Amino acid sequence: MPPYLFLALQTVVAAVPAPSKCDRLADSVVATADSFPDRAVNFARDVAGDCRDDFDALFRAGRAINHAATFRGSQQNFRLREGARRLLSRAVLLHPRDAVAWLEYGTLLRKIGGVQVDAQRALKKAVELADQFPDSTAPTLLAGLDLQRARFAQDWVDRARWLKNAGTIGVSTLECNAIGAFCTNYTAPAMFNQSLKDASPIDPDLQTHREELLQYYERVLHYDPNLVEAAERYARELALGDEW
Repeated sequence: MPPYLFLALQTVVAAVPAPSKCDRLADSVVATADSFPDRAVNFARDVAGDCRDDFDALFRAGRAINHAATFRGSQQNFRLREGARRLLSRAVLLHPRDAVAWLEYGTLLRKIGGVQVDAQRALKKAVELADQFPDSTAPTLLAGLDLQRARFAQDWVDRARWLKNAGTIGVSTLECNAIGAFCTNYTAPAMFNQSLKDASPIDPDLQTHREELLQYYERVLHYDPNLVEAAERYARELALGDEW
C-alpha cells in the first residue's frame, strides 16, 4: 500500500469519533429489546440513570423497548413498558417540540392502559407539532399521526353510525295504539325497520365526521402506500358506506 494512502486511511479513521457511553448503552438496548428483553430493561435502567440529558440515547432506547412491549399483562411486558416510560417521559421533557417523541410516548401510554387522558394529550401534542412543522416531519411519521387520528375518528363513527333519533320515528298502528313506535317492531317489523332506516342519525354531523375519516385514510396512504392497516380500514369504511 502506498504510504500516502495509508496516511489517508489513518486520517479518516481518526476523524470518526468513538461512540459515547450513552451511545453504547442505547445500542445495547436496541440490540437486546426483542431477543433478550430482561437484559434490555437492565440496559435501559443504565440509560435512564447515566444519560438523563442525552435525548438521542433516551429516545432510541425508549422506542426500542416500546416496540418490544405489547398490551398483554405479563410481568415482562410490565417491566418493558415501565422502562420505556422512564426513558420517553424524560425525552419529551428535553425536546418538547419533537413530534416523533410525543407520538412514541403517546403510543406507550396507550399500552400502559388505565385512564387514557394522558395518552390522548401526548398524541394530540404530536399531531399539533407535525401540523406546525410538516416540512421537518418524515412522511412515515405523518402517516402514523394521521392513522392515529383516523383510529379515534373511526371509534366515534362506528359508535354513531347505527344510532338513530327515535323521537323522529312516526310509526303507529292500531295494535300498538299509544304504546309507542317500538311496539311496531313486533306488529309490523318491515314498516318499523324502514322507518328506523330513514330516521335521522343521533349525531347530526355524522356524515361530516365520516368524510373527515376518509380523508385521514387517504392522506395516510398518500404518505405511506404500504401501510396495510390503513388500507384495510379504508376499504372497510368504503364497504360500510356502500362505496366499495
